[in-house]
Amino acid sequence: GYKTLVYNRTKGKADDVVEKGAEFKEPQEIAKEADFVFLMLGYPHDVEAMTLGPDGIVQHMKEGAVLIDHTTSSPKLAEQIHEEAKKRG
Repeated sequence: GYKTLVYNRTKGKADDVVEKGAEFKEPQEIAKEADFVFLMLGYPHDVEAMTLGPDGIVQHMKEGAVLIDHTTSSPKLAEQIHEEAKKRG
């Protein structure tokens, strides 16, 4: 199987998946390890903070990793994230 890493701002909300074998980690740790990072956040400003903020995950992702955002967000923000990620490889 595959290793599953999970994060939630409210740690207890991840208990069910952790009990089934997932590892709870901070977003930056996940970004360093994962080949694929999936986001599902509340609002575009949450996506921007998580990806491009001062300790955003884009700067921690390994080369060749893929970021998949399921948040209802803005195309412009998706382009900004893409441009920043492209700089990192």
